[in-house]
Amino acid sequence: MRRTFLTTLVVILSAFVITADAYAARNSKAEESHDLAITNISAPSSSVQGDTVSVAVKVANQGNCSESFIVRLIDVTNGKEIGTKSVALSAKDQGEKDADVIFTGETDGKQSFGAWLTVGDVNGDKYDDLLVSATLYNNEQGRVYLYYGGRDMDNKADKVFTGENTGDIFGSGGGYLADMNKDGFDDVIIGARNFSNRGRVYIYWGAPNMDEKADIIIEAEPGVTGSGFGRELAVGDVNGDGYKDLIVSAPLFENNKGRAYLFYGGNPFDTTIDKIFTGENTNDLFSHTVCASADVDGDGCDDLLTGTRFWPKGFESNKTGTGRAYLFYGGPGTTMDEACDLYFDAENPGDEFGSGVDLFDVDKDGYADVIIGARRWNRNQGRVYLYWGSDRTNMDNKPDLYFDGEIDAKAEFSSGSIKGGYANKDKYGDIIVPAFDYYQYSKQGRAYLYYGNTKASMDTICDHTFTPDGTQNMTWIARIGDFNGNGYGDIILGGHRYNNYQGRCWLWYGGFEPSSTDVTFNWDTTRASVGEHTLKAEVSPVAGEEDKADNIKTIMVNVKSKAKEK
Repeated sequence: MRRTFLTTLVVILSAFVITADAYAARNSKAEESHDLAITNISAPSSSVQGDTVSVAVKVANQGNCSESFIVRLIDVTNGKEIGTKSVALSAKDQGEKDADVIFTGETDGKQSFGAWLTVGDVNGDKYDDLLVSATLYNNEQGRVYLYYGGRDMDNKADKVFTGENTGDIFGSGGGYLADMNKDGFDDVIIGARNFSNRGRVYIYWGAPNMDEKADIIIEAEPGVTGSGFGRELAVGDVNGDGYKDLIVSAPLFENNKGRAYLFYGGNPFDTTIDKIFTGENTNDLFSHTVCASADVDGDGCDDLLTGTRFWPKGFESNKTGTGRAYLFYGGPGTTMDEACDLYFDAENPGDEFGSGVDLFDVDKDGYADVIIGARRWNRNQGRVYLYWGSDRTNMDNKPDLYFDGEIDAKAEFSSGSIKGGYANKDKYGDIIVPAFDYYQYSKQGRAYLYYGNTKASMDTICDHTFTPDGTQNMTWIARIGDFNGNGYGDIILGGHRYNNYQGRCWLWYGGFEPSSTDVTFNWDTTRASVGEHTLKAEVSPVAGEEDKADNIKTIMVNVKSKAKEK
């Protein structure tokens, strides 16, 4: 009996050692990884003998170290080398050591600094400013910090906003910067979902030197308690009158069925509820995610998108929701109604579709595109769906592109706030997607940046990743903004669990050197034999590279006789 027990104990300890060693190896790999890949090769399917054939090879650096290497193109049919090119690419992954500014909670202990981020220009100096929430500050009283952008942006807060009472959870997922009164300065909007068990929203007018005193206070629906009013905020011009309108979520309304409230903007801004949108079922948490920042159907009015990741059966014990998202078209005057215009549904039960939502014009066609995350797709791998925007006649709810989390990470890709923005200077909308558990079970996060393009050219290959150091940082929220005014979008990532919930944010200035490029070879077929030719592109492995399977790609080109063509 004793021997059996000892044998079992040894097996368990051995498994633990193997797991620990694997985890250590994985972290070591995260610190320095080398991984080159050929992601695509293209060429005309046929040519005439004597023509020059253009062969395009797309190479990518998927590691976190800058690399210099050789790309070769070989005609496998006769064994001849067509050409070689030298290539240098920057690291795909930006780590903590690459961050330009690091922001940390003001004291040790549970602050949850970085629980929410938002970007805008509060003081009108043409530099984006940063708003950071610390929802657990002083026993959940909550505090929100404003950092002015500039060429030499620092990590010292310029303005500090504090909740009224302990337990208010001031800044709890509800923070926004937008110009509500059309004076040219973005205003600070902050929710406190637990204020007096009812919730409250505060608006502070922006100015060259604004103060921390609320100018407008918005109360929850009369007679309603425990709704979480102020849990999420969204801003957009849904009636096209030139004033920004405010949407306030209350996902706990009526046994977690959920509601969203629309307040039309104007001068002056009033606090009367103009429209109410309500969830379908108990425990759906309708409006847990909301967005109203752009116009999907091109009618000049912004639209409302809200996610309900626990639809249709709620969040029962040890179960996850399937999820649904709802699109409500805006309209002039007060014509917008509370009936959903288009539903978006999950692929599978348990996906938690709607865990993140955004509206942004990725392909620059004038229609905002619908972006929806499902953090538990494929057993927590996570997936993001993109639906091209269009006029109402042609808009549908069939996904056009899929962005998947890393297959071995189970990272809950799209676990938090998905956001569009402009990271480079090509004017196509780009997408930043966080995954708070990149190293499975360690809660170490990562964010993924995808550059936008035309419908025909847009791919789903991640262009850059951002990976702060340390476990338990739970980086679930990311934003794009130009804080230093150089024309490139900067990446800001929040990790509210860093250092036992003290919290930390990391800022990487934009203008990243490319981590992928197209290499073109011109193949002279004058001496090539007639018939099928297999062309092989390969990159020489670099020191420390483990995954070499994707260093080679081939393509077939049929060389036809010139005489026959005549």
